[in-house]
Amino acid sequence: SEDDKTAMERHEAALTSIPSIVQSNPIDLSDVAPMLAMEVLHKEDKFNMNDFMKKRRECMDILMVYEPILVFRRFVSELFGDNIALGTRMDILDVIGRASEELCGVNLLRKNREDNDLVRQLQDKNEPKVSGKRRLVNNNSSNNHLPIQANDADIYTTRALNLIDETQKTRRWGHGRNRSARAQQQRTVTNRFGPIAPLFFYPLLEGFMKSKDNVSIWGGANGSRLMSSFLVTLSTLAQSAGNHPGTNVLAADLFDLAWSFRDAEIAEVRVSVLVAFATSIAFLPLDFLLQKLYGADGDSFPGYLKKTAIGDSDRNCRELATAITKNVSTSLGGFGSDFGSLDMVERMS
Repeated sequence: SEDDKTAMERHEAALTSIPSIVQSNPIDLSDVAPMLAMEVLHKEDKFNMNDFMKKRRECMDILMVYEPILVFRRFVSELFGDNIALGTRMDILDVIGRASEELCGVNLLRKNREDNDLVRQLQDKNEPKVSGKRRLVNNNSSNNHLPIQANDADIYTTRALNLIDETQKTRRWGHGRNRSARAQQQRTVTNRFGPIAPLFFYPLLEGFMKSKDNVSIWGGANGSRLMSSFLVTLSTLAQSAGNHPGTNVLAADLFDLAWSFRDAEIAEVRVSVLVAFATSIAFLPLDFLLQKLYGADGDSFPGYLKKTAIGDSDRNCRELATAITKNVSTSLGGFGSDFGSLDMVERMS
């Protein structure tokens, strides 16, 4: 009917106009952003609108980026609330992760890198070459941070493997490679997320600790899927915090949380645990990492990596454990020059 058509047009116009209105930074944005974000979060596609999910996602993202603390507080309360659908909880985690990446400037750096690559390709007049690094997802923003699906373990694995490769070039302790060349290729961006990272990370951690016995949230297959996404989101926050003071504390707490789930029955959770390890290693204090490496027999990090790399039933887990082992060996340099192979892991465990 005409009424339905008019209603659909109004809803579509509202979703389409929100990003530009928010970008204009109206004086009352801080008052309306949390409530508006909640309305968009729970908005349903009653009219089969074109690109509804994309428009909804863009609205939530920009509201979180422009009013990160206020919108986050509303979202984190909803995340651990009762009678919330799994899809809604997953949407919240996705928005939080994407906002942290936008605020830290990584998206701008990726764009600069793509522009530099394109210029070099045009100058060389060569066919584009595929680099050795594997990406979490392609750079089309409409495909980023997909909802949990059957292939999410592969997505998380490629993200961690790419992060490990980057860590070997930029690690904070050890012998980084090509740092001057990379610095010349990249512009400097301001990490706006680093200072507020603890205000995201620890409320999420607190919410988990308070709700961990709630089977309606964390029980069954849905709980495992949520746990996997939760660990990956915490990893994203730690990575987005960058080298801001305090990131090493976030990394240590992330490592300890992930460690408690290392033997999870569900492979997807074990993959997310390894993603957390791959992320935290880039920022852990050297003494903390050495303590984990040379801990008690049977419960040491090398022993866990060796067991996972050789005996885990999931291919992604085996691949990630092997890559982390090699990265730790290279990063430690003189502290552990013989740690590079799984044979050494076996001798130490």
